[in-house]
Amino acid sequence: MRDYRRNLWALLAVAMIVLLTACTNTETENESEPMYLVSFTCDAGTVNRQVVVDGHRASVPEPAIHGYYLHHWENEEQQMVDPGKVAISQDTNFYGVLYPDFQDMAAYLFPDSNGWLHPEDVLTCSQLKAAFAALAPVEAPQTVTDFLDNLSEGEDEPVTKETLTAIYRNPKLFPPEQGAAALEVLPEGEVTRDAFARSICLLLNRDWENRPVKVVEKQSVPLDIDPGDTSTGYLLDSCMEHTAGGKTDGNIQNAVLHMPWEPGFHLQKGILYCANEEGELLREESQGNLYFGEDGRYVSGDPELDEIVEKLIFQFQQENEGADRYTLLYAAFVHVRDNMRYIRREKLAFRETDWANRLGKEALTTYKGNCFHYAAAFTVLARGLGYDAREISGQGFEPLMPHGWVEIYIDGEQLFFDPQTAAKEVVYHGRGNWGEDMFAIPMYKKDWWRYTW
Repeated sequence: MRDYRRNLWALLAVAMIVLLTACTNTETENESEPMYLVSFTCDAGTVNRQVVVDGHRASVPEPAIHGYYLHHWENEEQQMVDPGKVAISQDTNFYGVLYPDFQDMAAYLFPDSNGWLHPEDVLTCSQLKAAFAALAPVEAPQTVTDFLDNLSEGEDEPVTKETLTAIYRNPKLFPPEQGAAALEVLPEGEVTRDAFARSICLLLNRDWENRPVKVVEKQSVPLDIDPGDTSTGYLLDSCMEHTAGGKTDGNIQNAVLHMPWEPGFHLQKGILYCANEEGELLREESQGNLYFGEDGRYVSGDPELDEIVEKLIFQFQQENEGADRYTLLYAAFVHVRDNMRYIRREKLAFRETDWANRLGKEALTTYKGNCFHYAAAFTVLARGLGYDAREISGQGFEPLMPHGWVEIYIDGEQLFFDPQTAAKEVVYHGRGNWGEDMFAIPMYKKDWWRYTW
């Protein structure tokens, strides 16, 4: 019996030792791995709180605060940090720096009622307010519109760099690095709409060159912006609403070239485009005898001539704002008629062809020449406006003599154009024909001038 009791006490002693050892190990283990409280706070509100074991890293939340975006996290010393890389060794607070989530694909510069954007005009206060009203989120309690409401300048007063500096440097609206970059592209003094668009791209990180986008349908390209010019893509970005695309369109400029167009001819800053019935720009194909290149532009085959023609047509557009192509055709006729000076030059053979580009470039460079030069100059301008013009080397007047003029079919009617005969210095006016300007001569009048070809 005594042996039994002795063994029982021995077993109890061993059990107590094991239990005490286990408790001691647990206390030691808990003492070696303390726990700390980690808080993530945005705009005075805690968005996440978690307990982290000493030496471990917190799980970084992604706060969703409507109207704002998280720019970065800071520690209690207001230093920028990445919480996911910080080993926790004490109770810790991280503070999120928020900025208003401006709409980075909204249109904010708007064309006038005639479809012109006027990028070279000075930006006005009313235009500035309209721009940020389109860009600023409604939900954000403090936006740039709060500042704009207090502008003392009148609606039509010009915006200056000083005005934009006060906005771009506002630490509650924009990251300092973005505000500084945007100010660098602004001129001193008054700010143009063009410079404003450049600055907005930097201010809001609008990557118009590389981001895949799609243009929202039922929009049109402003008449003074060339959709094929990659150097002005930031202007397209400013005036056309677009969204992130499901497929890669390359950039805003390529997206605009691929957007649905109204069928027919389109003049953009003196450059001619043409869309088919499906609203697709013609590329590397012809409309009649007019050829359109890879980027959709009309090309004559002579790049130097194309540059001359485009500049002149853009000039006509500016001088005749909102005019249709037929009005611009008359402007081209008047330009040749009134600016050319008649001098003796080579006479072309009867029914000779393919001389418009050669003589047209010479005529629009020197503004001198004979009837063939006048005709060639008008021919290349008419083609640049989308008219399938044909230069004619024939005979006319009494007695018959070599003469050049232009033929164009408009709405199915065969018409003749003779800018040299219409010039005031030409002797034909001495025959009592001052009333004829020789523009769009119908077929039944051809015998008046004895046109033969």
